[in-house]
Amino acid sequence: MKIDGKELMYANNAVDVYVFNITDKHIKGATRRSLKNCPVARYFKMDGYSGQPVLDVWATKSRLLLKVGDENNYKWWRLSLPSHLLREMLAFDKGGKFEIGEYRLGVIHKKEQTY
Repeated sequence: MKIDGKELMYANNAVDVYVFNITDKHIKGATRRSLKNCPVARYFKMDGYSGQPVLDVWATKSRLLLKVGDENNYKWWRLSLPSHLLREMLAFDKGGKFEIGEYRLGVIHKKEQTY
């Protein structure tokens, strides 16, 4: 699969698993029912991914798409959102509170990388 003519990169091993902390600064100003401005998207826009800037982000029900790098040299990453993080996103979308804390993105297994 390609986005902007570039192949998607997949987190598919333990090295690629990413642990991050959602804080008040990520929740404040977040938009409910927004793929690009929910607390998870705001975290990556503000803090980056693996030490690199994130240019664009889409946080869907089960996947996270990150455009990582600079405008001239970037890669799209596709990562898995675990069920506990999805529950937080759904609660927030329905008017509830997004819990501050540590979250972990999951790997996408080889058989799931075709769509």
